[in-house]
Amino acid sequence: VKMLSRATAIFALLLLTVLSVHGVTVGNDSPPKECYKAPVTAVSDPNVVIYDPDAPCGPGRAYIHNAGNSVPGAPMTAGAGPEEHKYIAAQFSKEVTDSLTHYIGQCMVVPQGGRTVATWRVNRIACP
Repeated sequence: VKMLSRATAIFALLLLTVLSVHGVTVGNDSPPKECYKAPVTAVSDPNVVIYDPDAPCGPGRAYIHNAGNSVPGAPMTAGAGPEEHKYIAAQFSKEVTDSLTHYIGQCMVVPQGGRTVATWRVNRIACP
């Protein structure tokens, strides 16, 4: 019984580690580093949306960089607004992710109910 409990605990820890960085590669990094110098691109697993809430899109809106694509989405440049932007990768239902694929490279209302799986910053000049 102790052997099974130990094996179960190890499996749970490994699963938690994998899920904590689920589906995001920024540049060549998975999990993402804390900060990147612009420009950089990212890919995501199905059901993961990458967005920039610091883009000048208006209240409750964000610039969509990727939505469930294993190919690079719109480059993250922190191109307008503050010099440094915080980017968010969040897991959503398949329906939500699929609905956002048409908005990659555009501002869109940020859906509710996502689970953040990673965050990082992109700076136009350099990472501090």
